[in-house]
Amino acid sequence: MKTGIRNIYMDILKIISMFMVVLLHATNFGIQNIKIEIGSINYFIVWIIRIFSMVAVNCFVLISGYFLCQKKENKENILKKIIRLWVQTEMYSIGLYLILCFIPQNGVRFSIKTCIKQSFPILTYEYWFIVMYILLLLISPLLNIIINNIKQEEYKTLIKLALFVFSIIPSINIFGDEFGTNSGYSLIWFVVLYFIGAYLKIYGLKKRKYLKWYCSISIGLFIIKYICDMVGLKKSFVKAIPNLLIKYNSIFIIIASICLFCGMVGSTIKVGDKIEKQIIILSQASLGVYLLHENREFRMLLWNRIVNLKRFSEMPILFGGYIIVSAVVIFLIGIVCEMTRKSLIDLLKKWVKKIK
Repeated sequence: MKTGIRNIYMDILKIISMFMVVLLHATNFGIQNIKIEIGSINYFIVWIIRIFSMVAVNCFVLISGYFLCQKKENKENILKKIIRLWVQTEMYSIGLYLILCFIPQNGVRFSIKTCIKQSFPILTYEYWFIVMYILLLLISPLLNIIINNIKQEEYKTLIKLALFVFSIIPSINIFGDEFGTNSGYSLIWFVVLYFIGAYLKIYGLKKRKYLKWYCSISIGLFIIKYICDMVGLKKSFVKAIPNLLIKYNSIFIIIASICLFCGMVGSTIKVGDKIEKQIIILSQASLGVYLLHENREFRMLLWNRIVNLKRFSEMPILFGGYIIVSAVVIFLIGIVCEMTRKSLIDLLKKWVKKIK
């Protein structure tokens, strides 16, 4: 279902992907003080959640390529987008830090050095995704020139070559990161994803059971992870295999990402107008969830003291449920914070207009 040219299922995918990002952080930062034994119920819970959620960042960038590839954005529009994103990031970074400084007994103390760092979150790499995304926006007009002036067969060859160099080789290369993909935390990988998203937009999708493939690949990766970890108890070198396969630019993760993306693009489930409006609101506010809970000063306070997954780590059933519930609450609080921020910006704009 579409509203004008808007594909509501891309908004749904953005919401799902952001929720997955929260789950990834919960099963990373949230379990650092918890001993997860291989083969335990907690092990199954954590790694099933992590592997199914590893597609989140890839899907975000695929969406960008899908929507931006055919837009003829001038320099002013791109600059406005970057400035809006920069201001949004600034407000969360410095605002959250100053708020934390005024809350007693939370371990965050005011210092000029930290304040300066929080005042320049892009330059200090406070939020890696925002940095990569801004760089992607900057070069997107150049990427679009290539995309819109290349034949389909040449385009296919380009994508195949990019996947071979930046995905397949890093998925089997035990000697290091020779091509600078940084496990998918790099502009190179974002560009590859952008090209793939654009290709899917321009040349369409074949009707297949994409969501089943996404689930099958994720389950298969979990089985590989489990087997390697069990064998790795006796042969430690085997433990390195999952590290190659379970990362953003792994060939299996990118295929799973494309399958989830295509499954959502091709969805035919009907959505009512009222629900559709709510979905769009959530989608537009979803980036605030990331900016709130991934702030460096707030991150460990959030996971270690506020959420504190350790309190239920001895009760596996409650442990899994608590991870999900915590992620839901963090997501909703992030949405409320972003909507509040937007409302304050709108009020400020109206006030400035009245003064003028």
